[in-house]
Amino acid sequence: MTQTYTLCELYEFLKMVKKFSITLSDAYNQALQEWADEIGKSKTGLATALIEQCLQQKHPGRFLVVPEHLPGEEVPPPGDKYVADLVSMALNLSGQQMPASTFKQQALRGHFARWRSDYAKRVDYQAKAFGISWEQCYTLLTRRNAPYSSSDIEWVREQQAMISRSDFLEIDISNDQEPTV
Repeated sequence: MTQTYTLCELYEFLKMVKKFSITLSDAYNQALQEWADEIGKSKTGLATALIEQCLQQKHPGRFLVVPEHLPGEEVPPPGDKYVADLVSMALNLSGQQMPASTFKQQALRGHFARWRSDYAKRVDYQAKAFGISWEQCYTLLTRRNAPYSSSDIEWVREQQAMISRSDFLEIDISNDQEPTV
């Protein structure tokens, strides 16, 4: 089943990265290092992937993505061979291995940075169609799922604006800093 997410949910995902340390016994540490070496990942990257996968399985539906494969297992390429080749090219272009999650994060940031003004215009159009302000429409589009009913429009008219159009256009999505709006 494919699950869709709002622009705001994706942005929240991109900015929420926290670091902490863990302590492992020598035996577990050695096994983790061997596995990481075997699949060409850093030990930290592998540990992160394993923790994320365990939490995603423990709390289904709570996180954006539930991987279908353990780190290091063969992952089938996208159905389109050309797209699969492009993904491989992008992942290897830096001369060092890049985790797929980092690539996805960069790709999403690049997409929204490039198409932000188009999204703003599309929100303008949708706001006029609904008879609400740009700010109200942004809140509707990021807090409720389509298709929208008259009760959704009534609900959004009572909500406080999340962001102005001008702030939306000025946010620097290229870094990990939370926007100041």
